[in-house]
Amino acid sequence: MSADKNMTGEQIQQIMDMFLFKALEPLILYTNVFDAQVEYLLLLIATNRKRKLSSLDREVVVEKLAAFLSVSDRHQKFALVRDTRIERSFIHRFIRAFVKDTEGYVKDYNLFMSNPTRAQQVKFDKYAAEIGRCSRHEMYKAVQISAPYLKKFYEYRNAVIGHYIKNNNKLAKAHTTNPGSNSSYRDLVQSIHRSVITALDKYDSRKGALTSYIGTWAKNATTTTKEHEYGIAYTVPQTQRKKLFEGTSTEVNFSTSLDAVYGGDDEDGEMGLHAVLADNAPMEKDLEKDQQIVLVQKLAKKVDPLGLARLSMDIGEYFTQAERYIMFDHMRAEGLA
Repeated sequence: MSADKNMTGEQIQQIMDMFLFKALEPLILYTNVFDAQVEYLLLLIATNRKRKLSSLDREVVVEKLAAFLSVSDRHQKFALVRDTRIERSFIHRFIRAFVKDTEGYVKDYNLFMSNPTRAQQVKFDKYAAEIGRCSRHEMYKAVQISAPYLKKFYEYRNAVIGHYIKNNNKLAKAHTTNPGSNSSYRDLVQSIHRSVITALDKYDSRKGALTSYIGTWAKNATTTTKEHEYGIAYTVPQTQRKKLFEGTSTEVNFSTSLDAVYGGDDEDGEMGLHAVLADNAPMEKDLEKDQQIVLVQKLAKKVDPLGLARLSMDIGEYFTQAERYIMFDHMRAEGLA
């Protein structure tokens, strides 16, 4: 299916989501592999409040993701994921990693079906139970259905991206030919292309027109190529971005004084950043406080294993070493580690 230039942003979004969730649906209906990704999303929300994962309010997303882990009906779980409007990258990257990791399983299973043995049956049963907490038939079915839809999703998304390549090149050329510009044309084009992809992954038609949304991301890429969403990053103030893009800004230093007001997560109160970084606080008290926090987290996890109460009470998650290894494997598959 080609991407028609005359289609609205809402229509483009509907087609992308159709392919994407058709790829995700068998993973949820037949296996439990996506539970790990939902747990990771909840962890990311809890530990990084500045990272916006959805166009919905943070509380709504947490409620729906927590409900996903608590309900047993698989169709309800799938509906909850769709309703969260999670950024598409968290879904298609997970599916891509899963499909890639199970390529050998599918190949071996096809051979197994033509000449089954008891030893192979035990092997496939064990693999499916460990990876997806499902039967070998369900694991095979999930991969076989998911892979073609994921391929269709990428084909369609690439077709949409193709409509903006010419404009991206013009934007990069206009910016790099400005007097005083130190940007490399090739690097800037790549940065703008990445921004367009990010915009498509984040786009929600309820927030406005697709072309305007992509245009904003593309223009921001010309001035904030070092910006990173996952943590603390250097950012040009919003009031200066337009001037920088137009080449009319005279500012060269956007640093913030250490005496500037620091508010943390808004509810932490206001104080000078120097006070936060002061070295006169006794280390012993900090260590004792950290130990108390870990103890509370351990006890809370014992009485509330699903984490619903802990999320509502804003109690941090405690992970065992084995759980950390599992999360690291998933993060590595996502390209985050």
